[in-house]
Amino acid sequence: MKQPIHNPLIHLALSEAKLAELFRLGVLCAADVDCLDVTSRDQVQRLCLQTCAQQLCAVCPSRSTCSKGQSSSSKHVVHWPNLPTIKSLIN
Repeated sequence: MKQPIHNPLIHLALSEAKLAELFRLGVLCAADVDCLDVTSRDQVQRLCLQTCAQQLCAVCPSRSTCSKGQSSSSKHVVHWPNLPTIKSLIN
């Protein structure tokens, strides 16, 4: 009878910067990571979302009019230079 294949787990710690780099390079995915506590899970989720956003922003057709990544604000604002402002419509 065949013995079941056993894949031993390796417990290790990585810096947030190294984990973000591995996500950016595509060599590691958040789905491959089992977090041992809630704080780590939240950090991995945030890094995963940031990495995804960076990759999507790089190919976004609105990137020239978008303020994302240009300031410390976490709000994503798109500036539409050819649209009239509310003030100009009222006056």
